Amino acid sequence: MKERSILMTAPMVLATLNGQKTQTRRLVKPAVSCPYGKKGDLLYVRETWKYCDWTEDGIPFIEYAADGTKLLRDYPEDLADDVQDVWAALSANDNYKIDGRAADRKWRPAIHMPKWAARIWLEITDVRMERVNDISEADSVREGVAQIAHEHPDMSPRELFQLLFSSIYPNAWVLNHLVWAIGFRRIDRTVGAAA
Repeated sequence: MKERSILMTAPMVLATLNGQKTQTRRLVKPAVSCPYGKKGDLLYVRETWKYCDWTEDGIPFIEYAADGTKLLRDYPEDLADDVQDVWAALSANDNYKIDGRAADRKWRPAIHMPKWAARIWLEITDVRMERVNDISEADSVREGVAQIAHEHPDMSPRELFQLLFSSIYPNAWVLNHLVWAIGFRRIDRTVGAAA
């Protein structure tokens, strides 16, 4: 069993959290096997985040942009120096005097989220390769399109998926690219306390 990361946008994070998203499709790049793993492997979701506070012991609270949740996140001992360097930088007078907190003033991109800060863990249940246009209505629903359905009430799930996928991968739908269709289920892997 291997652990890998996967990026998700805020709407797809919310869809995953509320159980609406249980599949994702990612473009196939030249490779023999899926770079996200195989059945039984784990994925941790990288999402937009920031340091929002600290305990007296130097343990950070992380805030997640998708829904504003704040969780206390412990980190591996071998990263203590790196995390304490962040605390020191955020404690600098120019930042701290704003509101008396050693906190980020802007969101950090998902690509920079460390594994220890991830709140969402997924177990891969299925991996297959297919053409993006082969997605069914049922699989479109599993992609979490209900999260954006209110914005386009006259569109079918498949049309919503096409809109969403094209916003991430321009021209991929038109060119009918090969994709990895990855099924997953959420697992409880992390420990955290709400702020």
